[in-house]
Amino acid sequence: MDMLRYALASLLIVTIGLTGCSPKSGHFQRDGSVAAAKRQPVNGTQAVAFVRWYRGLWLGQDNFCTVDIPSRPFYLRTEFVDYDCKNDVAQSVELQNLPPGTVLYVYDSPNCGESDDWGKATVLKQAASLQVGDFNHTFTEPAGLQYDGHYHNGINGKLSCFIIDVPDINGRRAGPVHDK
Repeated sequence: MDMLRYALASLLIVTIGLTGCSPKSGHFQRDGSVAAAKRQPVNGTQAVAFVRWYRGLWLGQDNFCTVDIPSRPFYLRTEFVDYDCKNDVAQSVELQNLPPGTVLYVYDSPNCGESDDWGKATVLKQAASLQVGDFNHTFTEPAGLQYDGHYHNGINGKLSCFIIDVPDINGRRAGPVHDK
């Protein structure tokens, strides 16, 4: 019996040691921070895709905030602070396993307004990983991503609000239609 308890306790310690625990989410996390809480699927679902925000250009520095996409269609409009992530920090983003037609809008304005810098990333074809390494410049990546930046005075490190709009397999969307 002692051996069984020892084995279970060891497994629990290893699991907690590898993942930590976020007090706000109740999910086990690698570093225990609130931002890390966004790395794991919510409500016990398995995420099929992720949007990972980074502090540095071209996915440099650390991944401080991750949005899991547990189902399709999926729609999220939020400020970074409302999603328990730091505001005015993101300088790049990685889109993982997102289907064609997915659109990510980024805004300098806290209310997702277009009065200041903003950008629109559109997934053109499925890829394991696509990235916007710099929000100030417009580009098309041959791997399957188009980014249209609307520059006013610079958006890198000033992002406050974002919208993620992921269609289902038939192209239907969960949120409102955007004509931007």
